[in-house]
Amino acid sequence: MSQKIKEAGYDNEISPLIKEIIKLCKKYKINAFFTFALDQRDDGKILKCTSSLYGLDPNDHEGLELIKKLNHAAYGENPNITAITILTDKNLNKDNN
Repeated sequence: MSQKIKEAGYDNEISPLIKEIIKLCKKYKINAFFTFALDQRDDGKILKCTSSLYGLDPNDHEGLELIKKLNHAAYGENPNITAITILTDKNLNKDNN
């Protein structure tokens, strides 16, 4: 099955921006929560891509509480979340001749 349109758009255009945003949030210790509703999966559920940067600033009690509530709203009491980080090396596909 070919990759869905929204997922492809996220992977190709949004994900690189999110990586930069995450880097800046870590640099400036900004707690954050963002989620993207992508394409419908084969089981009828919506594929979601969520990043939750929790605890970067432990003194931001109001922000931490908000992020807890957002996590709960997005995933419920017992979330079934899979976290995968994919690192790519563009040099792997180059012809070494």
